[in-house]
Amino acid sequence: MITKYQIFESFQQFIEEKIESSKLALNQAAESILTETKGSAGDKHETSRAMAQIEVDKAGRILQEALQMRSIYQLLEPDKQHNSCNLGAVVHTNNGIFYLSTGIGRIPVGTEFVFCVGMKSPIGQAMINKKEGESFQINGKIITIEKIY
Repeated sequence: MITKYQIFESFQQFIEEKIESSKLALNQAAESILTETKGSAGDKHETSRAMAQIEVDKAGRILQEALQMRSIYQLLEPDKQHNSCNLGAVVHTNNGIFYLSTGIGRIPVGTEFVFCVGMKSPIGQAMINKKEGESFQINGKIITIEKIY
């Protein structure tokens, strides 16, 4: 069985990689704007510059989202034992393993996968305050909580 600390470390690694790749994309897009400014003129130049600006804006949004994920990550306590489904809990169900954190989706942890879900997501809301042995329904499917830690 995977440990909460392993999940926490994989979660952290995913976020840090996302931040680094976002910074790289932002720098490349900004560099593209500078390159376009140096040698082009006319409509083609304006179109290229506008497209590069769109890429800068997109990379900036992705970076901002990753930084927000990091701020949630910093609130999590991997040593804290949970008795109910709340922020930071690892929840084993008959339908997979969930980490109540932020909505980044499925991440690999060792040989398994863990679904990182936000507390405000539909599944996070369905799980909130549930305890071991209790069930919840999502998209017409009944899911039973087997273990929380």
